Amino acid sequence: MSKRLLTFVLVVIAVPLALASTASAAVVAGNTGWFWSNPLPQGNTLTKVDTIAGRAYVAGEAGTIMRSDNGGASWAGIRSGLPAALSDVKTIRAITPDTVIFASDCGLRRTDDGGATVRRLPWSSSDVSCASPIVSLSFPTASNGYLLLATGEIFQTQDGGDTWRKVTAPTGTPAAGGGTAPHDIWFSSPTAGVVSVGTNIYYTTDAGASWTAVQAVPGLGSLRYEFISATEGFAFGNKSGLYKTVNGGATWALVAGDGTIEGNAVSSLSCADATACLAATSDGASILRTTDGGLTWTTLKASTRATYAVGFTTATHAIAVGAGSVIVATEDAGQNWTPLNSEAAGQYFRAHVDSPTSAVLFGGGTAMARTTDAGASFKPIVTYAQAPILDAAFPTAQRGYVLDTRNELTRSDNGGITWRVLDLAGARPNALFSPNEKTLLLVGSKGVRRSSDAGISFKTAGKGKFRKLKFASVDKAGSAIVVYGSSNIALSKNEGKDWKLITKSKKIKTIKLLDFADANNGFLTDQNGELWSTKSGGKNWTRIDTTGFNTIKSLALTDSKHGYIADGSGSVFVTADGGKTWSQQSPFLNKNPVSTLLAVLSSKGAILVIPGTNRILATSTFGQIGTPSTLKIKPSKATVKKNTEFTVSGTLAPSQGGEQVTVLARQTDAKGGKKWVKQTATVSLGGTFTTTWKISKATIFVARWAGDATHDGDGANPIIVKLKKKK
Repeated sequence: MSKRLLTFVLVVIAVPLALASTASAAVVAGNTGWFWSNPLPQGNTLTKVDTIAGRAYVAGEAGTIMRSDNGGASWAGIRSGLPAALSDVKTIRAITPDTVIFASDCGLRRTDDGGATVRRLPWSSSDVSCASPIVSLSFPTASNGYLLLATGEIFQTQDGGDTWRKVTAPTGTPAAGGGTAPHDIWFSSPTAGVVSVGTNIYYTTDAGASWTAVQAVPGLGSLRYEFISATEGFAFGNKSGLYKTVNGGATWALVAGDGTIEGNAVSSLSCADATACLAATSDGASILRTTDGGLTWTTLKASTRATYAVGFTTATHAIAVGAGSVIVATEDAGQNWTPLNSEAAGQYFRAHVDSPTSAVLFGGGTAMARTTDAGASFKPIVTYAQAPILDAAFPTAQRGYVLDTRNELTRSDNGGITWRVLDLAGARPNALFSPNEKTLLLVGSKGVRRSSDAGISFKTAGKGKFRKLKFASVDKAGSAIVVYGSSNIALSKNEGKDWKLITKSKKIKTIKLLDFADANNGFLTDQNGELWSTKSGGKNWTRIDTTGFNTIKSLALTDSKHGYIADGSGSVFVTADGGKTWSQQSPFLNKNPVSTLLAVLSSKGAILVIPGTNRILATSTFGQIGTPSTLKIKPSKATVKKNTEFTVSGTLAPSQGGEQVTVLARQTDAKGGKKWVKQTATVSLGGTFTTTWKISKATIFVARWAGDATHDGDGANPIIVKLKKKK
């Protein structure tokens, strides 16, 4: 069981979460059983706010959606169901307090119970690729709605999003033969609505069968709408001023302002009534405030970070959201703002786990953060380190050790309030480990030195050859301890007093990563990035050829069957069968690959960190939601002729259609480091998918998917396709 890792991803096993005061319920990350630990309530940039009847919904990058029923004092996360690719929420509309529809570029989702469940609306066959992305949507009722695409195409539904029909595209849009981009759509009734195209507002009374240009607006376009009733609303945009309608958009009049809103690009506008409004500028620099319907404006700074969207929840209370997870609130209609989020600052590259509830993060300097509640929250600890921290440990609530890169070792006896310098007596350790209050191990280039008096004095541990071997790291393996370097592995069953060398396969030239769950069961990666396992304490090693990974950045083993791997994509992969199959979890949903750090605390809990940041997640459920899915694959032929086409097809159950399944292949006799190749398939409405292949040698195939808002991901049992023997 991994207690610490020197790699770029962290996972630590945890117990049930209870977030800090900024969130009364854990905020989920992606479509997983992972929850935010730091920052709180979550760590992604937020760009959208929609409020209704005192309830606030906020959304942004990486499929993030949250709900607050108390003005932002606490938040509940909503699993969006959007796939890992292209998952930023671009638009969100609350139709009722419980019915909300939101979209990414190509994915469209709906909840009718305030986010407890989310379902896919099948406007397109794929959530990842579509002919034109969604730019806006409007649902005047729960059943009647409209989608506006970047081409200017408009789709209408009359059954809540299950079926769609195309209506007329407004003049000037690409779909109508023009070249001007549309920006927003709003319907005040099932038949009457407005759409913005460039600097023009178009109006319809026949459900989009025809459109009439009703207002040309000066400025740079990007016109959007804020309606406070079915008849009364505003239009705003990029240095476009403010226009008002009192008849649902049939006519518009300029609000003669003081030049403030005319001089800004506005990305968001929210009005408590016809006179009190707040606006967020597109660059995030300012919040604009008016109390006279837009005649005059005051420019305010709501946060030190950018704020991109704003929304009133009551006549005087509003929230604004923005970059780096910022959430701020006002109780006086925007005059003063208070932060609602909290965080342990720092940049963390390493972790050390001391118990099922305690772990520390460090490595980006002298900053250190500690959890004592199994990852539910992290608090900063001020260390005495004068250089970047190399390793740290807290064997008890009060006693802690810190080793820095200047080779200075310090100890605290009061939870990190004060520190004393310890004498290393010439030793230059690479890592440390403390299994109890009195015992401290220093791991280095000449074996292990052991203290039984809390670091006051040290003696060389082990015997013979062991004392001359170089070790770089230490791993908690159940009740045992494992130390390892690039070539050597050793195990102790009596808290570091005696050590036994562990053999490795001759094919393993260099150890890159290593993690033991106990004295017998372990994983390691070699010089080629291949994954190996032992169930015999290192007497025998087996290469696992079913991973589908070209790169392994971090690994953590819980027991002989359960473990985690991170491959640098931002996803986490879990196995429940000793590595035979791997299911995917995508808590960060990043479009760009990111490394992550994994380590294990207990059987189902874990912490996940993006190194170099303070973004930390935790799980108490092995990263799972709890509702399983089943993924299966099979070849069209078990044996094929060389370089002839065949298919690998499969089924996903249950499915809604549109899910993305990754099928991976590699030759069965592949040498270490041989790359896997992959294809991504879209699941049909019937729950099936197909990929087409040609092979020149016998090939193993694996498949996996990342799950959705209600189902865990799964990994299919591997299959092998062989070549026909020549006659």
